[in-house]
Amino acid sequence: GVQTCALPIYRLRVTDLSDQGRVILEHLASAGIVAVPLKGLHVLMAGWWPDPADRVMRDLDILVSKDDAGRASQCLAGLGYLPFTTGHTAAADHELPAVALPGRAGSVELHTALVVSRWSAVLPAAEILDRGPLMTSTDAVIHSIAHAQLHDEAHLLARIPLRALHELMILAAGPRGQEIDWARVRSSFRKVSAEAALDAHLCQARSLFGASVPPPVGLFRPVAHDRLCRTLLGRPGLASMYERTAFLPRGLSTERMH
Repeated sequence: GVQTCALPIYRLRVTDLSDQGRVILEHLASAGIVAVPLKGLHVLMAGWWPDPADRVMRDLDILVSKDDAGRASQCLAGLGYLPFTTGHTAAADHELPAVALPGRAGSVELHTALVVSRWSAVLPAAEILDRGPLMTSTDAVIHSIAHAQLHDEAHLLARIPLRALHELMILAAGPRGQEIDWARVRSSFRKVSAEAALDAHLCQARSLFGASVPPPVGLFRPVAHDRLCRTLLGRPGLASMYERTAFLPRGLSTERMH
């Protein structure tokens, strides 16, 4: 396993973010708004990490429906949250611009989908909101892998999403690892023709962290992808050239040109 040790100042940050998340969720619920914590806030509330302060957190991500997004934004404003400058662009069509509470750690992003629209069918927001208030371990795994490999385009650009791989190892080795329905994980990625991305993630989780996850389907493609990722990791110039070439078809896609 991988040993980690949170610094005291980071422990305070995670505690602050957790407290903010609890207050926000309670405030949204009191307003009749269904909200589900995502990513870091979810794993803390679900108890994935033995020591919550070891989980790196930059912000809070909370899922609401598109119909409730406006009211949810007003609720956060009523709590004192103000617009926060980030790298948010129109391409991030699944989230609202970030807000932050002055004097408190991090920022908050309200999401109306779990990933950008190109991949949203992998885990429809309506299903997650219906199953709330917390995602199941299976849903959380699908979201983590899809966010790393598809949303952040690690698979396309041959990058190694270390945090997501490490977190999958943590979950799979913990008491909730048996809850993961791997058949449903695969069927979700099959719906968006992205099983190759799933297999790449499983391959690297096993090879880098010894994660107790199913082996990838097939051998050559995920192993070749892993070799490519490792080669590019040590050659920044080549990696930059590869990323520009690999991204060109996506850069010229209809949604991006629009």
